Amino acid sequence: MFKVDWDRYPVEEYARQVLSTFDLTDHVLRIDSREKLAALRHLPSVKDLAINGCFTSAELRTGLRGGPWNELIFRQNPCMTELSFLADCAEQLKGLFLGFCPAVRDLGPLAALPALRLVDLDMSRVPYAALAATASKALDSLKLNRLTAERLSQLPAQRELRSLTINGTVPLEIDSLEGWTRLQKLELETRTPVRPLLAALRRSPQVAHVALSLPSLTECADERPVPSVESLVLALGTDMLGLDRIPRVFPGPRWVMLAPPTDVVHVDLTPLQAMPRCRVIVTGRAEITGGEGLDVGR
Repeated sequence: MFKVDWDRYPVEEYARQVLSTFDLTDHVLRIDSREKLAALRHLPSVKDLAINGCFTSAELRTGLRGGPWNELIFRQNPCMTELSFLADCAEQLKGLFLGFCPAVRDLGPLAALPALRLVDLDMSRVPYAALAATASKALDSLKLNRLTAERLSQLPAQRELRSLTINGTVPLEIDSLEGWTRLQKLELETRTPVRPLLAALRRSPQVAHVALSLPSLTECADERPVPSVESLVLALGTDMLGLDRIPRVFPGPRWVMLAPPTDVVHVDLTPLQAMPRCRVIVTGRAEITGGEGLDVGR
């Protein structure tokens, strides 16, 4: 309620007299005006912010200096040109999200944030080479949105990273995972050619958790097995044909999630019975049949 009410009353008075009486530790507070940014000095329990709108880097430096920020989300900000103001949050900042901040091109200040665990970036304007600044022993998870690269090898490899999620504007070829030596989880929310991806996974057995978006599993015909995958998420865009390819190409998973196309009304899990005791989750409302010996759920 307080997030909505703040827009209905004088900003500073409401922050000082009302919001300051709440424990806001577990809430993400929305900041969409300079008055709200200035009023943060009255809210010492706030740790997570979603800052929407046009704030300059200088304004953010003044408004955020010395705060106990755990997570900062910046969206729709064409006025922010650089990130050096984050140095004042260096000791505790764990999560950083940049969504459409087109003037930010240099990620260098991120290299000085020792607690940073999660980075979520809009890559539509950021040079690929800038990602080298996110490489650190502390960073666990990196999500790249609106990526325009056509091959993963165009990005600097992150030797310490454990989780990589990519949402691209063009198909992305996973031509190599060399250098991503500790990567355990790969989520691809964009189209990717299957054959080079599977070849890269066979060469990188440390990647045990994989999520793919495919038109159909028929693309996996005649592919060699990738035994190292332990959990698998498949978002299928066209049909549910070729489910028998899953146990052939991915013989090792104990957990599989299937997201059928929205127009599919029936899913037959009989081909997956070759994976006994596997947990299989099917999203959506399609009728499920088959699956004897599987742990099937929604």
